[in-house]
Amino acid sequence: SDDHQTCKNTTGRDKYYVSIQVWRYCSWAPNQIKKDKENEFLATDFGAKKHKAMSAIKQVTDGVGGCLFALSIGVQHWKVFEWINAATGWEMEADEIMEAGLRVQNLRQHFNIREGINPVDFKIHDRIEGKPPLKDGPTKGRTLDIVSQMEGYWKEMGWSTSGVPTKKTLESLKLDKHINIVW
Repeated sequence: SDDHQTCKNTTGRDKYYVSIQVWRYCSWAPNQIKKDKENEFLATDFGAKKHKAMSAIKQVTDGVGGCLFALSIGVQHWKVFEWINAATGWEMEADEIMEAGLRVQNLRQHFNIREGINPVDFKIHDRIEGKPPLKDGPTKGRTLDIVSQMEGYWKEMGWSTSGVPTKKTLESLKLDKHINIVW
């Protein structure tokens, strides 16, 4: 699975964050009306919060059989929160549904760790990071600080500095009784 790699993938990726507009429904998702091209490659707390929200909404969308293309039109059009409630009769708030997405993301992270994938070792290739930086083109001279992005995302997700979901996080998501991690 590619989701444990962190921010620059289809699970936690912020490429579509502005168009998806999950903050319209989820209270903890950061509001970003327009793309911040100047800072989009920087490791920031705001960026980590966006990646967390993207991870949650992507897992929700995948869980109902949707796709990233459908999600990219925005939750105001891809009404996944309303549709889940209509199909189940649950009457859940968007925050509760997003928490379900976080539970899935934490389960996936745990599964990968259990299967021997060390999150610290699993990152994008140096070439994609901009090592060495390109000499021309739209990303000329840019280098990503992917380690800081990974660490920021992990912190925001409530994972350890090595990418392992913490006991506190698993307890808050009510997963602690279902996952056996040695801390």
